Amino acid sequence: MEYDVLLFDADDTLFDFGKAMRTSLQKSMEAMGIPFRAEYCTVYETLNGALWRQLEQGMLTKEELKKRRMAEFFAEIGVTADAGRMQELYQQQLNGSAFLLPEAREVLSALSAEKSCYIVTNGFAETQRGRLKLAGIEGFFKGLFISEEIGAQKPNKKFFDAVFSVLGEAARERAMIIGDSLTSDILGGNQAGIATCWYNPKQKENPQKIPVTKEIRSLTELIAWQA
Repeated sequence: MEYDVLLFDADDTLFDFGKAMRTSLQKSMEAMGIPFRAEYCTVYETLNGALWRQLEQGMLTKEELKKRRMAEFFAEIGVTADAGRMQELYQQQLNGSAFLLPEAREVLSALSAEKSCYIVTNGFAETQRGRLKLAGIEGFFKGLFISEEIGAQKPNKKFFDAVFSVLGEAARERAMIIGDSLTSDILGGNQAGIATCWYNPKQKENPQKIPVTKEIRSLTELIAWQA
């Protein structure tokens, strides 16, 4: 079946979030006069990832995530500093970071000429809209669906119901979500009753055996598959 409604995740699907995170963390710590160490990135990534998974499961709000992540990070690395200020600086840096994955622009250019492409993301609205503009890829998308604005996170069915309330219910049969996260993008797509494409460049395992319509290692595989 041909899918002509393509729902793209943003972080780690189109954007190199790891690079943005590391750069933003270092610059923010240095701005506060806190010595930076490379291993801090792993500590923060682990803490932040756990909080985002709780957010996806409805266990905390985005405001709670913002409030907790730097406080927990500082506690873990043994730093006494203003976590609120660190969060502000970090968010500012992240908003100005737009590191596209190498194949993203080529793939979006090719697919958007024939398909209807949209962004579906759990990220913060200010950050995601800013990065799309900075990266110069706004024109490839017919719309953006951001959890902060919708009031529900992927994989919650409410998020996808909001998407298809705009696109029309008939679009579900022709839609496919493309993302790197099994628990957010792929599980969400399954619960919404749409096709799924798991972008899995690192060949991660699927321990929960979440059903996947298509698995790819490279974004360029989408061009041949959707031709």
